[in-house]
This record gives sequence, structure tokens and C-alpha cells, in this order.
Amino acid sequence: MAAERHDSAALEAASTLLGRLGLDEPPVKPGMVLEELGLEVGTLPSFDLERLDPEQLQLFGSVKGLLSPSESKIYVSEELVSKQERWVIFHEGAHAEIGWHTEILYLDNEYTLGPAVKEQMEKEANGFAAHLQFFGPRFATDAREVPFGIASIRSLADRYGTSFESSLRHYVETRQEQCICAVFRLGRHPDGSRETLTFQYFVKSAGNRAFWRFPCKVGEALPMDDPLVILLNEGKLTGNEIHQDTRYDLKTETAYLEEAFCNGHSVFLLVRKL
Repeated sequence: MAAERHDSAALEAASTLLGRLGLDEPPVKPGMVLEELGLEVGTLPSFDLERLDPEQLQLFGSVKGLLSPSESKIYVSEELVSKQERWVIFHEGAHAEIGWHTEILYLDNEYTLGPAVKEQMEKEANGFAAHLQFFGPRFATDAREVPFGIASIRSLADRYGTSFESSLRHYVETRQEQCICAVFRLGRHPDGSRETLTFQYFVKSAGNRAFWRFPCKVGEALPMDDPLVILLNEGKLTGNEIHQDTRYDLKTETAYLEEAFCNGHSVFLLVRKL
């Protein structure tokens, strides 16, 4: 119940900020958020990772953004692309907008807090950032008004200024249909002649959380005879093309619509029960 209250507080804070911005249409731009919160952006200092001790490496080795309440400034890694930077600004902006975050960060900082407090703050900040990024419930509403599939997700991502991957996850999470998405990272076979896919994660729809179980473990490479790997090596997942197929499971007597798409570094699989 405590976690639900915290989640609700984060979404309420994001909704309040959206109301103050007075926007009628997406996207929410980082500059608008920074101006409304009275924040500036700076560049994070570069860390020489080889010179950091293990404790420092754990703290700073993967830092993408940092809020400095005393300076009213968000420090952002210069290595981020624009859509990643946008997310980091929204995420760090949550720490400035949610009251109890700011109170704690005036006394401490994000990287020296206790694990439980830090976990709760990060969870709330992610919820806040997602609510801004997807314009509250607007993205999910718009998604229901267009045909189901990857083409619609790409169009929505362009409209909302979001990455395809985050849009795909949110699209599936808010659907009532029985569907899932699975994400795979591209790699090379040890012999160097073929590409492989490593399973990263999958997301289920709100419509049926018990539906579908992926047979691979996180970090496990798909076998070279997997249909998705074969499509990849046949060149059928290139040029922003969407590969669509229908699969029938004899055991369950169930048909599935499958769509696959590669963005150059990942392969995304969208599956819907027919």
C-alpha cells in the first residue's frame, strides 16, 4: 500500500506539472520543463573509469544525469542522444518537483542514499518521467484509435518525441488485448559470418498478465535455427521494414500475429493473440 501511495504521488506531481505547462498536444519539450521548474542544464564531468576504485566505479560508472538542488541545475552526460537526454531531464526534474525528494537531496545526494530510499526515489522519478513523456494517458488513448501494430507505434513515437523502444513497452503495457513484446540485442556469431540475437526482456499487456511465457532466459542467445535469427541473416529485417507473419500453436490451438522490426542495434518482436 505504501508503494501505491508513492506511485500515486509521483503521477499526481507529473499531472500537476503538465497542467501548469498548459499544453494541448504532445510532445512535452525538455526546455519547457526546465523553465517551469527553474532549472538549468550543465554537462557532467567526464570520469576516467580506469582510475576509479570499485566503490567509486559503482557510484559513478554509469551516471547519466544528476540533480544539484543547491545550484538548481541538472547535470547531463554529453554521451546521450537527444531522446535519452530528454528522459534524463524529465527523470531528474522529478527529484526537483516531488517534495520529499528535494528535501532529502538537500541533505544528501542520489548516489549516497540508502538502497531502499534510493530505489523508491528512482521508481517515482521513472513514473514521473513516463507520465510527462507520454502526456499522461494521452498516448494510450491515441494508441487505441489506430491499427494495432509496429507501424502505428513508430508513428506515435515520432509524434510524442519518444524512442521506439520506450513507446513499444508503453504501448503493450497499456493494451487490453492479449499481447507481448520481446526485445533482443544484435550480436555476431563466434565465427563472424552470421548475426545472432540475445534475449533482453519481454513485456506483457495489461489485458492478461498471465499470458505467454518466453522460453529463453535473459542474456541467452537464440539458437541459430530460430525463425527470428533466420529472418535476420536472410536480410529480411533491414531498411526499417516490418516483417509480419501468423503462427499457429497446435498444442493450444491458438493463432498469433507476429511482427518483427530491427532498428540497427535491437530486434523487436510484437505478438498478439488472434
